[in-house]
Amino acid sequence: MSMQSSLPGNSQTIPIKKGLVGLANGATKIDTALSSEIMGLTALNKGNIFVASKLTAGAQQLSRITDKSKNASYLASPVKATTTDDAKVPNNGTGMAPFAIAIGLFVGGIAVGTIYDAYTPGKKPNSFLTWWSAKMLIVGSVGLTQATILYFIMTRVIDLTAKSNINLFLLLIVGSLTFLSIIFCLRILLGGFGTWLITIILVLQLSASSGLYPIQLTSHFASSLTPFLPMTYLIDGLRHAISLGGSIGTDLYVMFFVILLTQMLILIKIFISVRTNKFSFMNSVALKDKVKNNG
Repeated sequence: MSMQSSLPGNSQTIPIKKGLVGLANGATKIDTALSSEIMGLTALNKGNIFVASKLTAGAQQLSRITDKSKNASYLASPVKATTTDDAKVPNNGTGMAPFAIAIGLFVGGIAVGTIYDAYTPGKKPNSFLTWWSAKMLIVGSVGLTQATILYFIMTRVIDLTAKSNINLFLLLIVGSLTFLSIIFCLRILLGGFGTWLITIILVLQLSASSGLYPIQLTSHFASSLTPFLPMTYLIDGLRHAISLGGSIGTDLYVMFFVILLTQMLILIKIFISVRTNKFSFMNSVALKDKVKNNG
């Protein structure tokens, strides 16, 4: 018989009964907490035993290791890092050379395109092939001269060491002709707008031709433009010629295709000009000059 039930049921004993109920609940919670504490102490004790056994086993293993300097060095440096270079270059300048060369050739092409008029004939042309060959012969000669001078400076003056000097010289020639073809094609076909477009192409190639940083580190917009920029293939070919080695066939094929395409567009423009007698006025001008000179 519990103490609560033994108390008389009147208004004076009701608070006492409630207090006894609360006291019983509290005792139950204390008992539960004590049980949890005992379980925790038991787990802690097991953990201590486990750690002690592992420490003892570790101490026994260490006691079998001699204290020679060789063993000490193994313990101090258990892992040795080895660095290998797939394409070792002597300095940063050699690594940046492909990008700098490509920029130099393109800027040189812009300078030539600004100075030389590769469209207006000296006299009324009778054949579009004669007109085209006369103009492009000068442009090609400038491109070849530019590439030759650049090759001489790199190999004889600054002592640039390349994997293949033949591939390097070939790429300089093809790259120079490619850029000159693009520049004169845009100027002949589009005039002043073509000159503005050349500047835009140069700016895009500075950031999207993977010359400074790998394509993986560029934005999605820049990486999507990379395959369509001619400087991408010249830089890649120069890297193989200077430091990587290997084939440059793909890069040459792409640049030859660009040269062929731009020259075909120039030929079409000149052909249309001849068929429409765009420069027919030059006959009368030449005749007046001849009469004036004879007089």
